[in-house]
Amino acid sequence: MKLHHVLKMNGEYSGKNYLVVGASSGIGRSVCLELGAQGANVILVARHKQALEETLQLMPRGKHTILPFDIADISDIEMVVTTMQTEYNHIDGLIFSAGKMGKIRLRDNTYATTHEFMQINFYPFIEFIRCLVRKKTKAQSMRVVCISSLASVTHEKYLTAYAASKAAMEAAVRCLGTELAAKNMTINAVRPAFVKTEMLAEIDEITGDFNEHIKSTGYQPLGLIDPNDVAKLAIYLLSNAAKSITGATLSINAGAVC
Repeated sequence: MKLHHVLKMNGEYSGKNYLVVGASSGIGRSVCLELGAQGANVILVARHKQALEETLQLMPRGKHTILPFDIADISDIEMVVTTMQTEYNHIDGLIFSAGKMGKIRLRDNTYATTHEFMQINFYPFIEFIRCLVRKKTKAQSMRVVCISSLASVTHEKYLTAYAASKAAMEAAVRCLGTELAAKNMTINAVRPAFVKTEMLAEIDEITGDFNEHIKSTGYQPLGLIDPNDVAKLAIYLLSNAAKSITGATLSINAGAVC
């Protein structure tokens, strides 16, 4: 029996409230659809209202909320979290799937450029957790899952800023796994190799069929990963079955070395 069928059968997510950051496309959208299908209430956060509405239209009815919000505005995150905790009473989990990706040569990799990556991929992740922790009681459990990247552990040129931001995320997960255990929380990362998302669509224009390229070269023998597969692992980490997993990074590699 498939994992997601088991999770659906036990109704574990029904009526629970989850905050999904980066909900407008890719892995984040897949997480929203899967949580919605399992009866959860989802708070969808991303910059673009229209894309969030498109995600919402694909979801079953529920107590869902869309929040068009630029997470680079770090100072506004606390207000957003406070508002949602008031409306929903308790947030059961955070899935952080927002991300900025791009290749930059060292000569162009200024402080400002690196800061842009950290301002999307890392700083908001920490701030969302900080604000959520301040409002919860110890009796209330909470699960946190973030989406990292294979780039955090490989040696690809021109990915210094992106890889550093994802490596910072994984380091935070390790440290916070210990710190948050006493607060009845778990925190973990999912580290996928190349995923079939909109962010990779531009690569096809440069390399041709990128999926075929990574399979034929042996870099990722199983080809591009379905974002639904990443979403299901992230959702598993929200479950009671994963209550003894924290501070960990789990890979979905499609045969790539990670």
